[in-house]
Amino acid sequence: MDYSHPDLAANVWTNPGEIAGDGIDNDGNGFIDDVHGYDFVSNDGDPMDDHNHGTHVAGTIGAVANNSIGVAGVAWNVQIMAVKFLSAQGSGSIAAAVNAIQYAVDNGAVISNHSWGFNGSYSQVLADAIEYARSADHVVVAAAGNGGPDLVGDDNDSVAFYPGNFVEDNLIAVAATDHNDALATFSNYGLTQVDLGAPGVGILSTTRNNTYSTFSGTSMATPHVTGAVALLRSQHPDWSYAKIRDRIFDTVDPLPALENRTTTGGRLNVAAAVALDFSGPIVVGQNPSGEVMKAQDRVTVTFDERIEPGTLTSEDVVSFVGPLGQINVIDVVPVPDSAGRTFQIIFDSQSALGDYTLNFGPDVSDVFGNLMDQNANGVNGESVGDRYAAQFTIIPDTVGPYIVNVFPDSAIDVPLDRIRITFDEPISPGSFTPAGISGFTGPGGTINVTSIAQVSAEEYDVVFPLQNALGAYGLTIGGPITDIAGNLIDLDQDGIGGEVNDDQLDVQFEIQRWLYADHVVDFSSQFTSTAWAATQALGAPNTFSYGDIETAWAPRFENGTQEFLTVGFAEPLLASGVVIRETFGNGHVRKVEARNAITGQYINVADPIDISLPNVPFDFQVTWPQTEYPVDAIRITIDTDHNQNAYEEIDSVQLRGVTVPDTDGARVEESSLDGSTEGPVDRVELTFDEPIQDGTFTLDDVVAFTGPSGDVVATSVNRLSSTQYEITFPPQTVYGDYSLTIGPDILDLDGLPMNQDEDSVDGETLDDQYVINFNIELWQYADAIVSFSSQFGASSWSAAQALGPADTFVYGDSRDAWAPANINGTTEHLTVAFAEPVLASGVQIRENFGNGFVRSIQVREADTGLFWDVSTGPDDSLPGQVVDYTANWPLTSFPVDAV
Repeated sequence: MDYSHPDLAANVWTNPGEIAGDGIDNDGNGFIDDVHGYDFVSNDGDPMDDHNHGTHVAGTIGAVANNSIGVAGVAWNVQIMAVKFLSAQGSGSIAAAVNAIQYAVDNGAVISNHSWGFNGSYSQVLADAIEYARSADHVVVAAAGNGGPDLVGDDNDSVAFYPGNFVEDNLIAVAATDHNDALATFSNYGLTQVDLGAPGVGILSTTRNNTYSTFSGTSMATPHVTGAVALLRSQHPDWSYAKIRDRIFDTVDPLPALENRTTTGGRLNVAAAVALDFSGPIVVGQNPSGEVMKAQDRVTVTFDERIEPGTLTSEDVVSFVGPLGQINVIDVVPVPDSAGRTFQIIFDSQSALGDYTLNFGPDVSDVFGNLMDQNANGVNGESVGDRYAAQFTIIPDTVGPYIVNVFPDSAIDVPLDRIRITFDEPISPGSFTPAGISGFTGPGGTINVTSIAQVSAEEYDVVFPLQNALGAYGLTIGGPITDIAGNLIDLDQDGIGGEVNDDQLDVQFEIQRWLYADHVVDFSSQFTSTAWAATQALGAPNTFSYGDIETAWAPRFENGTQEFLTVGFAEPLLASGVVIRETFGNGHVRKVEARNAITGQYINVADPIDISLPNVPFDFQVTWPQTEYPVDAIRITIDTDHNQNAYEEIDSVQLRGVTVPDTDGARVEESSLDGSTEGPVDRVELTFDEPIQDGTFTLDDVVAFTGPSGDVVATSVNRLSSTQYEITFPPQTVYGDYSLTIGPDILDLDGLPMNQDEDSVDGETLDDQYVINFNIELWQYADAIVSFSSQFGASSWSAAQALGPADTFVYGDSRDAWAPANINGTTEHLTVAFAEPVLASGVQIRENFGNGFVRSIQVREADTGLFWDVSTGPDDSLPGQVVDYTANWPLTSFPVDAV
């Protein structure tokens, strides 16, 4: 910050143990000339602002008041320490931020303002720095962030913004509001990650060189809260960071714009925070209350302010009386995430009809030690007047039970013979029978329920024969199920039980295969430094089993680096999800792709939000609609977007889905002979789309094999793998067309004959046979140059420069067809000859180097010497690159001896 600004100078912290400008670390804190703070960008003792941002923030926190100039800070008599770790361009490192926090704490700062932040992955070292501050009772106030490039605020619950998203309880995260108490359009928010709002639009404050400017941002909102924390520190030096934080939260002004967008739902109210509080807490809510129909075992009460922990216990319950007399209170427990205001008073379950009264207090105190003031007369702790009476009446039960839980109701990986149903109240045992279950089906058809087994008053098991078939299951629960009072099941709680549709529950679940990845297919990284290799991530060998940790990581400062880990599975599944065990690290899973086992194509199936915490084992489940293709591998994109040694240890990847149903026979999907080849040929390899049953592919399945000279007799069929076979035959050298037919009585592992046409019928005599058609051709290289000519006729150039000293032309003896620079449109004509005239159907021209293109091809008729046009196909070769340019045409009716 500009520590010389006249509206800040009087409130700038001065290191009492340092002498300015002497080049000596006078106080021995490890920093030279750190008179007003330290600059961790330049690593010197001058934290002067070179941007304006820091000076503006400092003015909001603590600009001098009552000096007749400029502005006044929220805490106008504060000491501000300047600690710089960002450059004028806003860049900096996590390491510098950590050093800055540690410097501030070590040199006596009790609050730090963090009007900066980043989207990305969790940083353990930065979290450790905030924890270090916590151990010193130091409050960290951080900006919620200003959204992305669209200038619209983001939800920090979904996309983390640090340091505001750290979970340490000495941190306060701040959103920005405008003068209408609306959430600023640019401000980030988050029901669980952002705590409160503060003014952040059009904020006037100090800037460099004795100036003032108006800025907007959560950076401007944050120092308002920092100033308020400073005032509370001054007012209550004995308060802990937790008590100060709670006071800030408890005194916000509730705003509709911040409801469900911040943890407090309100905007900072400094006056309320620092006001002397003598009022005692009051109970403002109770459940149950009035008339209720069901058995009760607890009363929930909510106060108007935070209650000091430990001051509301079962001993504070003065009396609890029901229709049958005194009732025993078991415990009093706070309700999580209620800001310390809501408690449950738990007692023995009560079902007797009549009135109930529970009295407690008044020795329950708020965080300031004020006892209850339930009658709101300003006198706290009155023994009778400030007690609270929780009253309710149990009346005859006329509403039926409803179902609160069913297990399973999603995917499982084990055989199953029962489903557990949990109701909201005790069920009449005789009313829940197999008649209450209808439409129970699975992959094998209808399933019969054998019995209903009672587990507890509210829990029942639907029992049936053991089911282990993979696939979807469904049933409907309804019928004459009643509670103890005889009320029919009433799922919609409308008071009308047993309705045919409204009071029936459809339950669906699935039995799946859950397979752990057993090998690594591939690993790659965007980070390519020679100091790092993928083997450091994969280890050796490339096995992948549960407990065999694989690490995907990027070194310090490699922001935005992504790693790609692909793992394979022993059995392809129709997949609907994966569970990725993240055991350690700071990375996040950003994308999941499934590999189609048939085509090899990777298909994006999920772009998940990874909410794992650093260094905490986490089973990250990602689901998607079940694929229609078998999946045999998963590729995971891991993002390590942060400023530290960033790595992600993945302990296992579990694929979830069902076995690929085999309803069709095998088909040949690839042949080593297809189209034209150069003889001699004595074998063909075939690849099937699934494993073939041993012994079902023999010479008998080679039903036809013909060539130019007649029938060809195959000599053997050899198994190369479960899906690959080889047919051998005598070497074939005669030029011409060949045809080989196999099938269809080759069986897959399920005993199904071939289904080459992929219709619904296997083993069709003609349609499901596989035919291999190939042609043996004479392939020969040109061995002589007939002629070379060029449109370019400059005397400085001759055809000899292109042809070379001898008119030979052999493989590897390159010939240049060229024209000098700036002679655009020039064409050259090269004619080459072949030793044996053939009926020709194409040429392959090896272009080694250059910038020219083949534009037309003519063939010479050997008998007449005439040239005929055969091809003008486009040449898409690239300059300076080797390319085999192939041109094809219909087979000539005459022998060709030159091209």
